[in-house]
Amino acid sequence: MVHLSESRCVALTAILVAVSGPAAAATIYGSVSERQLPAANRPMELVCPGQSPIRGATDEHGSYRFTVSAVGSCIVRMGPAEAPVILSVNPAQYNFELRDAGGHRALIQR
Repeated sequence: MVHLSESRCVALTAILVAVSGPAAAATIYGSVSERQLPAANRPMELVCPGQSPIRGATDEHGSYRFTVSAVGSCIVRMGPAEAPVILSVNPAQYNFELRDAGGHRALIQR
């Protein structure tokens, strides 16, 4: 069994925190349009496995941004329309067109 002094424990803890770094954060951003106009001031949400949905909205220009502490496959929703997105530590841009497709609303990536 190895015994460490209190000062060595504190130093080892500081090294482990520095190496592990902060939790991964991911940002997606972009715009949503409908009939060639900005889909302004519309509610949106980002749904990632194992997390509560993150709610947001487009601005007056149809732009949106989500920053979350998750990476991987998620879904962007605007009402009943949805589209898959991939979140990573590098910011990613997803622009969408809100359309009627096959009798239902769809977010189509542009």
